[in-house]
Amino acid sequence: MRFKSANLSFKTVRSLNFTIGITLLGGVSLLSGLAAGTTSSWAALNLSPVAPYAFPDSDEDGVLEAVLRYAADDGNDVGEVVLMDESQGYINLDLTQGLDSSARDDDQQIYLDLTSTTTFVDESSSTLLISLFVTLSSSTTPVAIPIASIGGAACSASNCQGVFTSGGVDYFTAARAPSETQISGVRIGFYPKDICIGALAQNAAATLAGCTGTAIHQPTSSASTSFAITAAVDRVASTTTGMTYSQVDEKSSELSLILHGKALSYSCPAAEDIYFPGDSSVMVSTDFTVVGDSANAPADRLIVIADRDSLDETETFATGNELVGRFELGIGQTLFEGFENSTDGGPQLYRMNFAVRDVTGRLSPFGSDATCELTQVEASEVDGFLSANDCFIASAVFQSESFWAVSALREFRDQILRKTALGRMGIQVYYQHSPEWARVILKNPILRLPLAFVLIPLSGWVLLILHPVWVLTPMLTLMIGLLWIRKERIST
Repeated sequence: MRFKSANLSFKTVRSLNFTIGITLLGGVSLLSGLAAGTTSSWAALNLSPVAPYAFPDSDEDGVLEAVLRYAADDGNDVGEVVLMDESQGYINLDLTQGLDSSARDDDQQIYLDLTSTTTFVDESSSTLLISLFVTLSSSTTPVAIPIASIGGAACSASNCQGVFTSGGVDYFTAARAPSETQISGVRIGFYPKDICIGALAQNAAATLAGCTGTAIHQPTSSASTSFAITAAVDRVASTTTGMTYSQVDEKSSELSLILHGKALSYSCPAAEDIYFPGDSSVMVSTDFTVVGDSANAPADRLIVIADRDSLDETETFATGNELVGRFELGIGQTLFEGFENSTDGGPQLYRMNFAVRDVTGRLSPFGSDATCELTQVEASEVDGFLSANDCFIASAVFQSESFWAVSALREFRDQILRKTALGRMGIQVYYQHSPEWARVILKNPILRLPLAFVLIPLSGWVLLILHPVWVLTPMLTLMIGLLWIRKERIST
């Protein structure tokens, strides 16, 4: 068994999960619009991703970044296992899926929610339309992205317009708004593959980064694929044509869509720091070193799996293991609950392994660092002491984690022992055996008194080593006082 030897304190770790709301996004759109020299009316139209996807919290200047990242591949890497946290709603985009696919999968669309703070005038002679545009280059007018769905319904002549045909398939560049006066949480879906088809069909001379002709670039281990997307709303008198980008009523700020095809990897903390046993739980270190480069999406969560049988480290990990934890990275120790305690009836030994998930929902392979995998993880009650402290024997003897002798021994461990290799080795041996010894003490109270006679003097010497001034000052004061009293008595 491997236990944590550092200074531990069981504490509640709060993970604040920021959901990017429409109101906040509107403020960011305003800043982006002003920075680009646009009018403030552009800020009224806002794009937001659909959970679990979200924009980053902010950049270094505290400004929200409209960056949306997805995992993607073209399905040609036969035999490659892509681990996705599908149970949380993440998907690995199949870049062969598009409106020209014989068996389209709606789950392979990228969905965006569109909201405007503007109340549009209802004009019976025109139709309120919504479109998505992709920027070709700074000198070329953006072109519309074919829309696959609007409000959960597939695009067709009944709810979309601005059609063009390619390869015998109809592509719609504009969707009719469900309301003639409000754009509120309208969900639009599109296939990334269709970005390239739409660009070439609408501008034969178009050169779009991320596309070669009508083929979208698959992100690789060395490069991601990105597009700049803008939403627009306009009233059009025709019931068949789309909108012209340069004349639209409202535009959103630009959204960066980035597709990634590479998983992160990691290295784990020191063996003795990976976990520490608790009552029906263990404390897990989240201080893993994430390994990635510019082709990777940023890291998001540490994924921990545990099972008393063999671990399921495949794409079914979320349902194939007894316990699954998702924790914020870099927050020190965090509580992983749900374990069954080892008892006199027998130990409950768990296997445990780790992966790092990025913001696209893609996981590194479990065991990227083979030294992280644990095979004898257990939780033990020890009458509750394991859930509250880490000085098992002293706590069992004094029946208190806050007794001065327990605190002194704990401080000696942290300030002296763990700073040397020999001391750390001793700590590891102690944690391997002390839970069992503590159980024996708790079940045999007669052992407490003789052990107390040993531990109290030992703790006193420990305090003398750690805090000589604290210990010697009162002793010297007492000695001086006694000598003075003795002198006074002799003189009288």
